[in-house]
Amino acid sequence: MDTPMYVLEFLVRERLASAEAWAARQALAAAHRAPRRPVRVALGLLLIRAGRRLAPRPCPAAG
Repeated sequence: MDTPMYVLEFLVRERLASAEAWAARQALAAAHRAPRRPVRVALGLLLIRAGRRLAPRPCPAAG
């Protein structure tokens, strides 16, 4: 039993419409995301945090 050509065309059209809708949702989500920080900024902040953790703590004043 062969599947009629119009059924196959319908299935292909539905699949394409689904893929196009998915791509549109992905593009919309990407457009609304906050821009990522440049790597240089992220690395700089990481180095600052590491320096603060590794720096010797000042001794409390005797008094």
